[in-house]
Amino acid sequence: LATDYVTQLQEQLKEEDLTEETIRNMMEQILLSQKVSSELANKFVPTEDEEGYQQFVDENKVYFEKVKAQHVLINTIDENNNPLPEAKEKEAKEQAETVLKKALAGEDMGSLAKEYSQDPGSKDNNGEYTFGRGEMMPAFEEAAFSGEEGKVYPELVQTPYGYHIIKTVEKFEASEEEMQAGYKESQK
Repeated sequence: LATDYVTQLQEQLKEEDLTEETIRNMMEQILLSQKVSSELANKFVPTEDEEGYQQFVDENKVYFEKVKAQHVLINTIDENNNPLPEAKEKEAKEQAETVLKKALAGEDMGSLAKEYSQDPGSKDNNGEYTFGRGEMMPAFEEAAFSGEEGKVYPELVQTPYGYHIIKTVEKFEASEEEMQAGYKESQK
């Protein structure tokens, strides 16, 4: 393995003055460290620390919450992920504003997604995603989590992909089982 690595990266290693022996020693240390960590994790027994657990919950609960949201995406990028020309971007914003008005007037988000959305991942699924924090673009996530259940977010939400019309369908609190599993992992 070390020989393959050295062969592939000869020039870079010469610049850093690293030899095959040094690489071999580094790889052995990494593999040994991984093996020790794995063995320790297998033998780990969590402590019963109610105060520590409560502190973990207080500091991390938000990261275990989930939200179900529906959205319609109107792209401001082309199929090669390049920004649309200014005139096309303006058309996209106008279309997004029209869809937002329809959604705020009570039209079904699933139908709007099917008709207008340019998100292939959710268009045919009522525009729906269920996700936790850190899984979506920050602006999208903020709107979905801060929105009121059953309501359409009152403004367009812009991300690098385009304009989103977002409805918060349902919010899910962190489950006790997830919190306990997370605490156990943090103790490890």
